[in-house]
Amino acid sequence: MRLPLPENREWIPGAFICRIMRLQTALAVNGCAVKDGMQDIYPLLESAHAIVIGSPTYFYTVTGIVKNFLDRLYCYELFDESDRGVWLSRHEVAGGKYAVTIAVCEQETEENMSWTSQVLGKSLAAVGYRVVGEVKAFHAFAKGDVLRNCHALNEAATTGTRLAKMLRLRGHAEDILSRGLK
Repeated sequence: MRLPLPENREWIPGAFICRIMRLQTALAVNGCAVKDGMQDIYPLLESAHAIVIGSPTYFYTVTGIVKNFLDRLYCYELFDESDRGVWLSRHEVAGGKYAVTIAVCEQETEENMSWTSQVLGKSLAAVGYRVVGEVKAFHAFAKGDVLRNCHALNEAATTGTRLAKMLRLRGHAEDILSRGLK
């Protein structure tokens, strides 16, 4: 079934408009077709070696706003023109980037958190981020609950330290490689 396109396409979600317009490869080089506030965020993502992204769990997954953001990263994917099963990310071509994910849930178990952490991690991996850590905070509903969760805070500190070490190692490796290649 083919959906008719309205004259005003602003209501169409970010990644969906790319599919409708069949511009994935061109957009991956030139940016997203939707011109809005994300245009201010893309340069920040390009210049950062790593990102930390989190979401509370809403109905077993990430919030709608976080999902929209992740969908808008679709423009970083490059596809083979004849085989859409062959694809890679602009970030992979540029040497990769790193990420840490944070999932927060008011319930007590990972089963209740469900897909939140996986959606964050898999979405970022698909667009060229190596997820070097994930933090999961349970029993968090009211303001300040996470700050009272010693396990989650320790996990966040350990994960942040790991990310910092990864970035230092990357800088050190880039220095060594640049000296060795000159």
